[in-house]
Amino acid sequence: MAVPARTRPLFLLLPALLGLALLQGCRPSLGGRTVVVQADGRDISLLTTVATVREALAEAGVTIDADDRVEPDLWVQITNGMTIRVLRVQEEIIVEREVVPYRQQTIKSEGLAAGEQKLLQAGKNGQAEITYRIQFEDGVEVGRSALHRVVIQEAVDQITVVGVEGMVNSVQVPGSIAYLSGANAWLMRVTSGGRHPLNTGGELDGHVFALSPDGTYLLYTVPTQTVAFDGPFNDLYVLNTVVVDEKPLKLDIQNVLWAGWSPDGRQVAYSTGVKGGAPGWKAMNDLWIAPLFDNQNRLAKTKSERVLAAQSSGEYSWWGAQYAWSPDGQKVAYARPDQVGYINLKTGAAFPLAPFTPLNTYSDWVWVPTLTWSPDSLFIACTIHNRETGRPDEDSQQFEVWVFDLEKTVRARLTDAVGMWSAPRWSPAPDSDSVANGDSLIAYAEATMPANSYDSEYVLKVMDRDGSNKQAIYPLEGQAGLNPPLEFEWSPDGSKLVLLRRGDLYLYDMVSGQVHQLTGDGQCKQVEWAR
Repeated sequence: MAVPARTRPLFLLLPALLGLALLQGCRPSLGGRTVVVQADGRDISLLTTVATVREALAEAGVTIDADDRVEPDLWVQITNGMTIRVLRVQEEIIVEREVVPYRQQTIKSEGLAAGEQKLLQAGKNGQAEITYRIQFEDGVEVGRSALHRVVIQEAVDQITVVGVEGMVNSVQVPGSIAYLSGANAWLMRVTSGGRHPLNTGGELDGHVFALSPDGTYLLYTVPTQTVAFDGPFNDLYVLNTVVVDEKPLKLDIQNVLWAGWSPDGRQVAYSTGVKGGAPGWKAMNDLWIAPLFDNQNRLAKTKSERVLAAQSSGEYSWWGAQYAWSPDGQKVAYARPDQVGYINLKTGAAFPLAPFTPLNTYSDWVWVPTLTWSPDSLFIACTIHNRETGRPDEDSQQFEVWVFDLEKTVRARLTDAVGMWSAPRWSPAPDSDSVANGDSLIAYAEATMPANSYDSEYVLKVMDRDGSNKQAIYPLEGQAGLNPPLEFEWSPDGSKLVLLRRGDLYLYDMVSGQVHQLTGDGQCKQVEWAR
């Protein structure tokens, strides 16, 4: 007799329940999820009930380093069918060499015919070592960053000289004009068309570049070849500018930061320094005088006499001072970063005239005033660093032209703010017919933006010795201004000015107001004018 299902004993249902359980074990659980883990070149299929990517990786036996990258992130919840990708990230430091290509440089020269070219220096590539940090993901480079770069061999510029002769018309030049161009000295005498390079070797460093009062000798400095830390950094030379192909005379004087001729052209005053860090020297702030001619009036090496002992007083004294010999030959004016005054050459005594707060340039250069004497040797004019409302004294951009007498009875401001590169120049005592008023003038440059005079353009102006009758003379209306450094000099008779504009020299006639370009090579840097 059959037993109803509801009344069947439990032992009769066990085989059926066991079969059903075995069948269910072959299917995914309602709580399980299938994921694929891609790591180390393998695809690992995983049926898991864990909640996060981190747990799934642990279940798959995949370990993670701190630098490895996981997609999606470790805290992301697991979903059915998800692919988890493990990217093995590695870093490596390598050093590679690269070529430093040489630059092409073109120099204009008046020593070649117009259009003619000459290879002055062949170019040569340099080499640099660069240290990189490289990132790899699964062995494939995905990024690199440069940690530092060291030049192990400097590139050598290729220099081509292009002739520009005939680009400017020849004009008459009273006296002799010497100028520095391309590290060589050039001279024009009587006419600008007769300009020619002097036999100086083309290695002038620019510390000293001074033409004797009669224009027959040039004083200049050349860097030494020594690399010793305590060795000299330059030598002083003198060259006869009249004798063709005359060899320069090397004087027994080294480490010169400034030098200038006495008014009679027979002696030289100079100041020295020692080799040091930036800017390359440390000034001694001394003063020496060296006679350059013997009893037969022949150029000779002679023994120097010290006038002023070395000193380090005053702020920024390591930079050094500027000097100017008085027209009567009895005194030398000095300008330091914080003071101007003069030295009596007979006694060696120094007399301060005007102290001021030095300018903080926040760099390895120091501002020092440019000095100029009146023709009668009674007054000194220069640019003074003055106070400015709203700024600390050392940051002031107030620069004014002042004049002082040696007895300290006259202390007069001649201009308002004119800029740090004003560089006033007193004209020589002129003939009554050479300029309109028959009296000496002061030429000076005025910044178009006095509050930013370091980079400002400048206008060249003249004024009477008392600061009256100011008038702009250059540039002409509609032309761009003059750029620092400002270089301009009076002719020996006070009737003309030579000035530097964008690497070339220009002649300004005080009577006619005409301007003539004297050079065309664009390489001029310094200029001297003698009778």
